Amino acid sequence: MFMLFIISFIIVPVLKCCGTETSTYTTQYDEVDIKEIMDNERLLVAYIGCLLDKTPAPRKERN
Repeated sequence: MFMLFIISFIIVPVLKCCGTETSTYTTQYDEVDIKEIMDNERLLVAYIGCLLDKTPAPRKERN
């Protein structure tokens, strides 16, 4: 009985990790140019306002 208990703690996590492969990474924001945002005061203020929930997101990032 104890051996079955130990095996179940080894096999179940392995099957759980390898059994289902889901993709959670999205490439939606890979092309965001941080330098452009930091150099442009209007964009910077818009993004900061969005992060603080004071203004809507800039038009380009609303989706």
